[in-house]
Amino acid sequence: MPGKKIFTRRCRRRKRPGSQAPFNFEQAKSIGVLFTWQDKAKEKEVIRFIEAINPGRRVDCLCFNPNKKQEIDTRFPIFSLNDLSFWGRIKSEATNRFIEQPFNCLFHLDLELNEICRALLSGSQAQHRVGLYAEASEKFYELMIGINKSEGLHNFANQILKYMNALK
Repeated sequence: MPGKKIFTRRCRRRKRPGSQAPFNFEQAKSIGVLFTWQDKAKEKEVIRFIEAINPGRRVDCLCFNPNKKQEIDTRFPIFSLNDLSFWGRIKSEATNRFIEQPFNCLFHLDLELNEICRALLSGSQAQHRVGLYAEASEKFYELMIGINKSEGLHNFANQILKYMNALK
């Protein structure tokens, strides 16, 4: 079974079923978390974030490893450039399953939006995608949180939790 193609001429957001409806985070039962590997400290912050949103919810996570040669030790499924065919097709079953999951909400926990995460977000079946505000990233998210990047991932995760808990 061939994987989904990750690279397209233009990554465009497709309308998601339910993405235009008012969003109630309390009722979200299926959550996705996407992040790019940096180090163990970032992984600990992602784990803290998952634990904060987890009660009664199924949370799936995917870690993008941007370094082709470096093996990383993480408890999450990993997607790397090694998982792409010559033609840009995803060879990783775990990544294809993640993209095809109809999450109620998908959180992108990076302070920068790279090409691979952009393509994964674009292909995602999530109803609502949440990430850091950037004018060039508007087409990839239904909700964007604006913070000063120098305040770090911990503050960004806290702001996401604050705003999501306000959506009732």
